[in-house]
Amino acid sequence: MQELKPLLNDTWTFYKAHFVGLCSIILPFVIPLDFFYAVIDHYGDTQGYGRWLALIPGVLVLPIYQGALILYIASAISGEPIPRKQCYQLALRFWLPLMLLYIIMTVAICAGLLLLIIPGLIVLARVTFSEFYCILYEEKAINAFRLSWNKTEKYQGLILGGLLVIVLITTIPVWLVEKIIIVLDAWNPMFTFLSGIVSSILAIPLTIFGFRVFTMHQETVKTTKKELGTEKND
Repeated sequence: MQELKPLLNDTWTFYKAHFVGLCSIILPFVIPLDFFYAVIDHYGDTQGYGRWLALIPGVLVLPIYQGALILYIASAISGEPIPRKQCYQLALRFWLPLMLLYIIMTVAICAGLLLLIIPGLIVLARVTFSEFYCILYEEKAINAFRLSWNKTEKYQGLILGGLLVIVLITTIPVWLVEKIIIVLDAWNPMFTFLSGIVSSILAIPLTIFGFRVFTMHQETVKTTKKELGTEKND
């Protein structure tokens, strides 16, 4: 676990250096979605299936902006960040495999949570590489899931520790502010809207951290291949 601190430092450094670019990728989708959710939450049908149906737009566009976010991160790390429009265009190619992948991941994580919290968190850690294999290696959903499950075995503790640290650091301040506003009886649709946007922005480091561990794995594989003198694919 000694590797965790430098990985978190790398994540934070990248997040700060590319904050504007990262936000420009997700905000064109997040802003209208959170506005919609805020309206539904305060004025819509909060009983029955109304709230569940309101989630559909977000589910449909998630593969686009999440895929674009990963493409931007990968290109920025390579030293040549690609324009936002191109990120979206490339992400659209992966809409279907990513959507299928997210369904598979959700089912797997929920199944793990049904077995108690710890198994669910372990599953979450083990599927972290799935998106990267799907987009960067153009793997089909099931194969991306399988590859992630196999390749994260030695990193699951590291991934889980990093994700938990990031979640605690980013969610506790937002939670405290929300509680204070609620106690003051000042909560309104605008705060719901702003809270959603801030939460989405603060969630970006989770993807960056996952990608940083993924690149560490890839670097380890390349080093091992070089030492063994083999060109066998990972």
